[in-house]
Amino acid sequence: MNIPLNIQSAETVDQQIERLLRSQIKKGELKPATRLPPTDELARQWHVGRSTISKAMARLAAEGLIERRAKHGTFVKSGSHRPAIGILIGPSLADENAQFSRSILKHLRSEMESNEKHCWTCRVYDDLTSLRTQSGAQYSTAYQNFIDDLRNYPFQGIIKLHGGLAQEEDSFLKPDIPRVRLGVCPKQSDPKLDVMLDLRRFTREAAEFMAEKGLRHIAYLRTLDSNRDSSMDLEGLDEAARALNLPKIQIHPLRDSPLPSELLEPLAYEKTLELIRQWESPGSANPWPDALLVSDDVAAYGVARALTEKNIDVPDRLLLMTSSNEGIIHRYPLPIMRYEFSPQTIAKTLLDLLCKRIMGDPLPPLPIALRGRLNPPAAHPTPGSFLPENAGQTLVAQSQWTPA
Repeated sequence: MNIPLNIQSAETVDQQIERLLRSQIKKGELKPATRLPPTDELARQWHVGRSTISKAMARLAAEGLIERRAKHGTFVKSGSHRPAIGILIGPSLADENAQFSRSILKHLRSEMESNEKHCWTCRVYDDLTSLRTQSGAQYSTAYQNFIDDLRNYPFQGIIKLHGGLAQEEDSFLKPDIPRVRLGVCPKQSDPKLDVMLDLRRFTREAAEFMAEKGLRHIAYLRTLDSNRDSSMDLEGLDEAARALNLPKIQIHPLRDSPLPSELLEPLAYEKTLELIRQWESPGSANPWPDALLVSDDVAAYGVARALTEKNIDVPDRLLLMTSSNEGIIHRYPLPIMRYEFSPQTIAKTLLDLLCKRIMGDPLPPLPIALRGRLNPPAAHPTPGSFLPENAGQTLVAQSQWTPA
C-alpha cells in the first residue's frame, strides 16, 4: 500500500490518509474483504503516530467503508453491506399532496450519490403519519417494515421528515443511531426540531413586501394547527405590523386540530367564500383587505377557486401570496405570488447536520431555521401559458378536487 503524503497540504495528515484510502476503496483498488495492515505497521510506513492512523480509520469506519473485527484486523467492506441512512416520512409518497416530501427525498438521494466523503445507501419508509393502527393493538405495516430492517441493516443515521415519528415515539431506535428531525415549525408539545422552516421570516417579509406596494390592509389564512403548532408565523406578522405601523392584520385560522392535507383545499375554498361574504357585508368588523396571505400552497388552490368563482380581480382587487416550495409549480387559475422554500437546501442542511452527528463534530445552534425567498409574479406561468423549457425537472401539481 503506497499513499504519498503531502506535508505542505492544508489538510492534516490523518485527513490525507482518510481521503486517499477512501479514493482507493471507491475506485476498487482496495477490494471488498481486503485486510488492511495493522495500525502500527501503517504508522511506521508513513512515519506518523498511531493516533493519526486511528483518527483516519475511525472516520472511514463511521462511513461504512471499513470494519474492524476484534482480534482479526481491519477489512474493506463490500458495497452490499454499506451502512444505510433511514428516511422516515409522514405522508404516503403516493399521495397527490406529498410533493414537498418527494422533492426533499429526491434531493437527499442526489446529495448522497454525489457525496465523495461518505458511502451510504438510502432506505425510505413513508406513510408513517400514524405509527399504530386505529385499534392501537398492532403496529402499522410501514412501521413493522422499518423495525425488521433495523435488525438486518447497519443503520448509520436517521432523517425524519415532518409528519413522521414523534419525539416520544422513537424510543425503539437504538440510542447510538444519530438522527435529525425536520418540521415546518416546532410543536408546542414537542419543540425539539433540528431543522425547520423560518415561518417568522416568511410572514414578516411577506407583510413588508405588501406594505412597500401600498397594500396595508392584510389578511392571513393560517393553516397551521392552532392548538399544537408554535406561533412563530404570528410573531412575524406582529413584528411587521408594529415596525410599519400597519392596521391590525386579520388572522383567520383554518383548523384547530390535526387535519389530512387533502382536506386543506376544500376547507380553504369554503373558508374563503365565508370571508368574502364577511368582507362584502356592510359594517363588517373585517373590511375587504388589500392582500391575502396563505400559509400553505395546497390550501391556496381552494382560495384561488373561490376567488375565481366570485370573479375577484387578482391582483388588482386583491393581492394573493402563499408559502410554497421551489421547483414545485402549481397550476392555479389566477396569478399568485410565492414565498418559496428550497427542498434542495433543506436536504443539504439535514444531511450536513446528520454527518456532524455521526462524526461527532461540533453542532451549530439548533434548531436551524431555513429562510425562503419571494419569487416575483413574472417568474410563474399564468393560466394558459407554457412551463419553462426546464420544466421536465420540475414537479407540476394539479388540483384533484372540484367544488360541488
